[in-house]
Amino acid sequence: MTTGNRRAFLGQLGMAAATAASGLPISAIAQTGGIIVPSGPFRLQRELERGLKGGQAVRVIREWDGRFLEDRNGFKAIGEQVSCVVSAPAVLEPIAEIERNRQDAGPFPAQIDRQGRIVKAGRAGGGADAAAAVAAAISILEQTGRSSGELEDAKRYLNRLARSADTVFADPPPDLFFPRPGRATDRRALALPDALTGEVRVTLEATARDDGLLDRFERRIVTRIGDDVRPSHEIWTLRLL
Repeated sequence: MTTGNRRAFLGQLGMAAATAASGLPISAIAQTGGIIVPSGPFRLQRELERGLKGGQAVRVIREWDGRFLEDRNGFKAIGEQVSCVVSAPAVLEPIAEIERNRQDAGPFPAQIDRQGRIVKAGRAGGGADAAAAVAAAISILEQTGRSSGELEDAKRYLNRLARSADTVFADPPPDLFFPRPGRATDRRALALPDALTGEVRVTLEATARDDGLLDRFERRIVTRIGDDVRPSHEIWTLRLL
C-alpha cells in the first residue's frame, strides 16, 4: 500500500468513527435541561485496547481525578491524571514503559454546555508526542538483541501507532459526561488498492446514572483488511468520590 493510499485509509477510518460518535443524540435528561452536575470530585477512567497481529493487544488504563465548575456558558470539567497501567507484548515493553511515564491530560479541561454536550475538550496524546515516543522505542528495541523478525513486527506496529494516533480515539465522545443510554452501530466499506477488500465497523454503547451522569461509554472499532482483523476498543467509566 502506497503512502497516499495509507493516508486515504486512515482518513476513511477516522471519518467512520467520527460519524458514528457524532450521531449519538444528547441524553434524554439533558434535553429537558434537567441534568444534575455534581459539586463534589469524581474519578474518570479510560481503558484503551488496540489489537495486534496474532490476537495480542496493547492495553492502557488511565485515571483522572476531576470536578465540575460552573461558568457563564455552562460548565467546565477540570482534572489531572492520577494513575496509568500499561500491558503489552514483551517486544513492545520499551514503548509500554514510555506510556506508563507519560502524563496525559485526557479530555481536560472540557467546556460543557447546559445540555451536557462537550463543546471543547483536550485530546489524548498523539502527533509529535506519539512520533517522539515511537522513535525512542525503536532506538531502545534495536539495542535489546531482538530477532530481525521481532524488530520488524514491532516497528510496523509502532509506526502504524504514530500515523493513526490522532484519527480514531483522540477526541472524547461529545456526550461523554452526560451520555444517552443506548447502542449505535456504523459499518463502512474501505476503498483499498491491489484488489483488497476491507471494512470498518464502529459500535457505541453507553449507560448513565439516574441523574444523567456517565456510568459507562464504550467505543469498539473493528478494522478488516483482507484476512487481517484488528479489534480496538475504548471504555470510559466515572464514579463519584
